[in-house]
Amino acid sequence: LGEDSASLHRAVGRQAATVALSLLVTIGELGKEIAVGAADALSSAAIESVPDAEAALKLVSSLVRKGDVVLVKASRAIGLEKVVEGLMALE
Repeated sequence: LGEDSASLHRAVGRQAATVALSLLVTIGELGKEIAVGAADALSSAAIESVPDAEAALKLVSSLVRKGDVVLVKASRAIGLEKVVEGLMALE
């Protein structure tokens, strides 16, 4: 994404905030840009930024309940397959 990366990530955050979200969890430095974009439309209580996939799994695992819908989206470099695998292993 080059020099437009930060602004494009903020645009993703603005778009995400148009959906009925209970919680938006972002990961890493560019994830913080997504949080910035979403902050105009979502309360700060509905946005969490974490440093890595392990922290995301720990946070989301403590919050998700049976029947919840979780969308996981990121570049492969972030390693979110760990989050998906961890969530799928929850009882």
